[in-house]
Amino acid sequence: MSCGYNLLHFAKQQGAIMVLANARLSQKSADKYAKKSRLSTPMLKRLSLVLVQTQAEAERFIALGVDPQKIKVCGSLKFDLTIDPNKKQQALKMRSQWQRSDTPIWVAGSVHPGEFGIILAAHKQLLTMYPQALLIMAPRHPEQFNLAAITVTQAGLKLARRSMNDEVNLDTQVLLGDTMGELLMLYGAADFAFVGGTLIEGGGHNPLEPAAMGLPVFVGPHHWNFAEITALLANEGGLTCVTGAEELAALLAAKWRNPAEYQQASDAALAVVSQNRGALTKQFSFIDSLMA
Repeated sequence: MSCGYNLLHFAKQQGAIMVLANARLSQKSADKYAKKSRLSTPMLKRLSLVLVQTQAEAERFIALGVDPQKIKVCGSLKFDLTIDPNKKQQALKMRSQWQRSDTPIWVAGSVHPGEFGIILAAHKQLLTMYPQALLIMAPRHPEQFNLAAITVTQAGLKLARRSMNDEVNLDTQVLLGDTMGELLMLYGAADFAFVGGTLIEGGGHNPLEPAAMGLPVFVGPHHWNFAEITALLANEGGLTCVTGAEELAALLAAKWRNPAEYQQASDAALAVVSQNRGALTKQFSFIDSLMA
């Protein structure tokens, strides 16, 4: 914090305009700043403009002493993601090779140790209803790839590894997404997505990528890193929070059995992404007006 204060103080002396863009401020962090208000308040007051993601964050900055006139709610830059049409075409081509048009395919993306077993337990339950269902499990970190492969094998499930170009045939039960930079394409080949880091106390990862692919999204209870985005998707019906394997499997099967319900969730996910785009344009506009 002292480094930030010194930087802002120097910038102010030089007549520089200082803008805090795409600002996030959790209540936990706001409470920490409030405890050191003698340092944090003067530092924050030196900002020329604070471009926040949500109204809740605007109110937290105001409570810390920032002039409300300096605060603008712009939404999150994460909504401004663009989906390469080629990625979607590659995904659909890959899926067509698996010959699974009439059975569910789901991705467990960015999952961590501690979640592997839960995800596999959910898939085992799904397999009792849909014997040719396919799980694509994509661990968050490369150093977890081999552990994930061992866990799948020990669970008694037939594994194919993406990194080894293993054939995905009708006997394959789990495809391990153990490559880098392919998660978005893997989402595009699936019907549903579970976003990891949420069944453990990890805070979760971004649910917008699968939502932008039109997938109904599932997360666990520990999704505080993306609380506002998760709430937006959930309120519109594009995302569901689950507590464990049994609930996840049941909801996957229920949505698959009900095409109208599935389509409603898919449309809702796409609509949330579409309706909240434009944060980058808004931020540039406010910065331009400040410099005029």
